[in-house]
Amino acid sequence: MSDSPALAAADEPVAASAPARRFGIVGAVLVGVSAVLGILAFTVLQWYRGDEDGIGGSFRSTFGEVHHHVDYLRGQFDALGAGKYVYFGVSPVYFGWLAWLLLAVAVGAAVAALVPLGPYTGPMRGTAAIVALAGFGVTLWAIDLYTYDSRFAAITQAAGDQAPSFGSFLGHTGIGAWAALAAFLLIGVGAILGPRRG
Repeated sequence: MSDSPALAAADEPVAASAPARRFGIVGAVLVGVSAVLGILAFTVLQWYRGDEDGIGGSFRSTFGEVHHHVDYLRGQFDALGAGKYVYFGVSPVYFGWLAWLLLAVAVGAAVAALVPLGPYTGPMRGTAAIVALAGFGVTLWAIDLYTYDSRFAAITQAAGDQAPSFGSFLGHTGIGAWAALAAFLLIGVGAILGPRRG
């Protein structure tokens, strides 16, 4: 029996190499479809429907028109001296520019998560999923266009005017809001799929 290092190495089982990873096509298709869905949500689809009290109503409620409607409402409340009692939350910036930024960053991060980056692949997938989840959460928050200060709400309620609630806004959402929520959710799923094996 030979003690040659070469022969000893030849007798050892060959370690299985890790399967090569390639760009995630399935995830890319999902992210691409989601991006188109997001663009449609932010351009042509209606965000609100229903009555005429500023929740949705007869005004056309595409994304851009909701932005103008929020600006109009802010001006109206300010003109009545009630501006300091009404909170618009994130809706003015969301319907202005934030939604587009969130969509762009989520799509970019998701595409990067589909590229095999060795040890950086896992963290990139996590980052992309977090960005998409943030987009989903901020979209849900923005649906609640405005709310009243508790004192102002009591006054308006006494006058027969029902204070708006998140439930009332959510109940009047149209296909645009749901398309945006679905887009961010599916972008996150596409990112989590990551690069494909082999």
